Amino acid sequence: MTSGISERVHYPPLTHNRGSRGSSCCAVTVSHDRQNVEPLTYNDVSNSSSSWCHVYSQSNANSSRRTQCASVAYLSDGLSSSVRRRRNRRAKKKLQKQRSVLREIIVSSDHVPFSLSDIEDEVIVFDGGNLSCPPITPPKTVEWRRHHVSDLHIQDDPQGDIGLTFRRIDGCLPFIRLPRNTSLDIIGRCGLDNIYKALQACENLRTPLCRSNKKRVFTDFGKTPKYACVGPQVSRNSPTVHDHPSFMDKLPSHHWKSLLWLMRRAEESFKSIADHQVISHLHHAKNAVPFKTFTPSNINSTSSKYFGGIAFGTNVFLRCHTDQDFTMSISQTGVTDNVPCRSV
Repeated sequence: MTSGISERVHYPPLTHNRGSRGSSCCAVTVSHDRQNVEPLTYNDVSNSSSSWCHVYSQSNANSSRRTQCASVAYLSDGLSSSVRRRRNRRAKKKLQKQRSVLREIIVSSDHVPFSLSDIEDEVIVFDGGNLSCPPITPPKTVEWRRHHVSDLHIQDDPQGDIGLTFRRIDGCLPFIRLPRNTSLDIIGRCGLDNIYKALQACENLRTPLCRSNKKRVFTDFGKTPKYACVGPQVSRNSPTVHDHPSFMDKLPSHHWKSLLWLMRRAEESFKSIADHQVISHLHHAKNAVPFKTFTPSNINSTSSKYFGGIAFGTNVFLRCHTDQDFTMSISQTGVTDNVPCRSV
């Protein structure tokens, strides 16, 4: 979904075999001879959708059609042989890098399994506190199934230049835990203290975010959760998308700079290690449908490349859930001095 000029910019139908045409942003299929135009069918979208990408392929809403166009923009149908060779070359180089810096996790047979029905039907949380800490307590009227993180299979690698992953599912790595050195480099010269101050300033600008019961944000019993989402926000009164929520107008420029630094560095780290097909998917989706990304206010600076917002909280824990996002996400956990990480 886009706003302003983006709502009037559609996918150029002569530059690829998938596009959006007309004011309704209707998805179309353009044949190789660039003459015949046919509607993009449900099967076109559903069959081409990748395992890491969620698309509302049966919806005819304009926003869903833009998402459908973006989801298939990376397909190689109709591309020249030279472009295909370059893509294959980049994919092989990325695969070689992944094999050199990532180690596959082998889950032990005695790990605690959770089915999708468990996650859907129950409120499951994991307590990340030290064993000497009192257990976390649910808020009133909430019943949950609590587990300590020690119940989980948690694998690590002492080498700072080695990351972790899992066997491929549908040809894609389901997750990547960045090498520790790469993760720390996201903070870089901006500094952890500046980033924490920026995030805390965002939390203090508004009341805590209320989410649905399916994706509820919890904190310690008797306390108010501190949680905020910063980034583009859909307008409830018009068919537009704002650059950011109105409460963010009060955020000082130096905090905006810290948040943008965090976002851009996280994207670069993501780009350096994620599957080539995932990055290509994002790149071509952005070209096809110029959706809004994280854009600072009150400072002259470029926006982020791919991701739209940052969701963060302090000492919060969320119900186990699965998100239906357009692409993969990035997450990072920080620990301040003398403040343990309470949740996973």
